[in-house]
Order: sequence, then C-alpha cells, then structure tokens
Amino acid sequence: MIRIIITISLLFILTPSFAENYEEEIIYTDGAWKVAIWEFDEGSSSCAAGYIEDEKEFFIEINSEEEYSIFGFWYDDTTINSKLKSLKFSIDENESWYTKTPTIEDGSIYFYFKDSDQNKLDIIIQQIKTGIKIYHWSDDNQLIEEFDLFGAVSSIEILENCVQNL
Repeated sequence: MIRIIITISLLFILTPSFAENYEEEIIYTDGAWKVAIWEFDEGSSSCAAGYIEDEKEFFIEINSEEEYSIFGFWYDDTTINSKLKSLKFSIDENESWYTKTPTIEDGSIYFYFKDSDQNKLDIIIQQIKTGIKIYHWSDDNQLIEEFDLFGAVSSIEILENCVQNL
C-alpha cells in the first residue's frame, strides 16, 4: 500500500512519484506522530510527518525541491475515501479546509499545496501546532474520523527543520 511513513509494516506515502523507489529514514517519533525523510531514486527528497495508527493516518509531506506540500488521510478501509468527491478537514473549531479536486488512491485521499499557497500552508501548520484534534469530514459534513494532535507540535517543528535542512 502507498503511504507516507513506515511504521512497522505500514507504509505512509504521497508524492507525484509514487511508483518510484525511495529510501526512508524515520527521524522522530512522539506517540502516534512520526517524521521521516525520503530520498527518491531520481534524486529528490521529501520530509513527511503524520499521525499513524493501524487503521488510519493523517499525513503531511513537503518537498521543497519540487515545490509542493501534500495533506491527506489514509484508512485501511479503502471504501471510506473512495466514496468522497471532496476532501475536507478542520482543526478544532476552526473553519474547514477543503478541495473539490482531491486525489484518491489506495485508501488515501489527499491534495497538493503548490508553492504559491504558502500562506495557507502556514495557517494550517499553525492551527495544527496550537490545536487539539484534526477532524476529517465527509462531503455532507458528517465526521469520518478525528485525529489527536498530542505529539504534533514537536513533530511539526522537526518537519519544518527537516525541510529547511534538505
């Protein structure tokens, strides 16, 4: 399965080069949150952070070389995301973030922030750092799942340092 971070037997992904091989190094763990560096065969590198449990994941990947960031969710039950037409999430009681053009594959639903969206990315990162929960919403605004942000602050700081040092 495609995902962004490996935890034991789970692989946690998301780049435009999914089919490419890469080396992964977990550089930090705090509870269910993990941070990793990927080095792809073609030479680019990404940093990723995420909340990872056996049956669900929330993930962020940042590739400064190729100027994109990815936010998304993965579930072991692939039917959860396969039925969605949009991706919506919120942090605590903040306004929801959404896209009507997500990518859906292998149990994952995610969207790209291009470099021009840096302000939005910064706001989401700040909300994650100060938040308690991330909520994943269905197309009809029903709660799909919630993710605890305990461990997110330190993980996001490590992610930001990772991106700066790549």
